[in-house]
Amino acid sequence: MRPLDKLEIGQKVRLDDGEEVEIPLTFAKHRNAIPLLLKNFGNYCSYCECYTSNGMNFDVEHIEPQVNNPNLILNWDNFLLACRSCNGSGGKWRKDIPSPNTHLPDKNNTFLSLKYEEAGVVRVNPELNANSQRHAQELIDWLKLDKSPTSSYKDRDGRCEMRRRIWDMAENYLRLFESSELGVPTIIDLAKGQGCWSIWFTVFKDHEDVRRALVEQFPGTARNCFDEHFNPVPRHPENTDDPI
Repeated sequence: MRPLDKLEIGQKVRLDDGEEVEIPLTFAKHRNAIPLLLKNFGNYCSYCECYTSNGMNFDVEHIEPQVNNPNLILNWDNFLLACRSCNGSGGKWRKDIPSPNTHLPDKNNTFLSLKYEEAGVVRVNPELNANSQRHAQELIDWLKLDKSPTSSYKDRDGRCEMRRRIWDMAENYLRLFESSELGVPTIIDLAKGQGCWSIWFTVFKDHEDVRRALVEQFPGTARNCFDEHFNPVPRHPENTDDPI
């Protein structure tokens, strides 16, 4: 899951039409935040990383659900951007976040939290310490992110099949890239148009130039979650209990 650098209250954002807007503490309506979230993160779900050309189809994701936390319904600090599958999966809209330490893309290096594998599989990174694994598993369980249908016909979620399809695509383009038939700009254009940043980063893990471009060219990617060679690093190294 792509780690995100969320804009802070009071920061000014220039929208595509040239209008400059300051990030407020609260909004008159929570959907008014969508243009600012799109400018911050691009047209990608903050969780499953799916792409849509019309970002207004995304939901304003309330990290702390509206039902249980009415005082946070309009609060910028409680917002991310989510697709309908991630926002509603398993009744998430009425479920509080599992714990204060649950890994979140704007708080942790969630690329290190999870492992993406062939066939659309997503699981906790087994290399993490016990606390980090527990907090990463809370993220997966909260979003039902590892939901895997028994068949495509019965798939009412779509996220597993999306990951499977994009993994196959990324591996195909990796072969073309390594045979010098495609360059970095083409790979990034493909990744931007397909989404699933973490899959592209995983498949192209051995190519620093692609890693760099994925970090630098996807809006809102947290630069402090990567070292000088664009390898992922813990976001909170001072926290020995959970450095992720």
